[in-house]
Amino acid sequence: MDFKDRLFLFLSGIFLTALVLGNIVGTTKFVTVFGLVVPAGVLAYPFTFLATDLICELYGKKRAQTLVWIGFAMNFFMLGLMTLGHLLPDASGISAATSTFESVYHFMVGNVIASMIAYLVAQSVDVHVFHFWKRLTRGKHLWLRNNGSTTFSQLIDTIA
Repeated sequence: MDFKDRLFLFLSGIFLTALVLGNIVGTTKFVTVFGLVVPAGVLAYPFTFLATDLICELYGKKRAQTLVWIGFAMNFFMLGLMTLGHLLPDASGISAATSTFESVYHFMVGNVIASMIAYLVAQSVDVHVFHFWKRLTRGKHLWLRNNGSTTFSQLIDTIA
């Protein structure tokens, strides 16, 4: 495997880890950042936009959009595994934190589904806006394209 393939796998790993972890952590803890109370998962979310922008730049729009869809599917895979854990009977006396798991699980299901709809829209917009600006700037000003598309996409995610 050459460097370019390894880099793609690394960026994809960052994207998928940040996305799934952001949804798990995002429903379990809230933190104060710059005076605002936000879900802790918001700390992981910017890495998803950075990863898709880098993949857009290095590997093209199609691969980035494919990764967005894979991330969407992986969150539902995670939700399926969480549901399986929820449905299986408790090992009596061992799972002391069962009520905590149940509380988190019930809260998380609705949040993940809503978050995934907003995510799918925002990430798809990010990929398209990044490529629009890439054509407009003739491949120059990566920093501007990255920050512009990410800011616009996160605004959409916040509103959605």
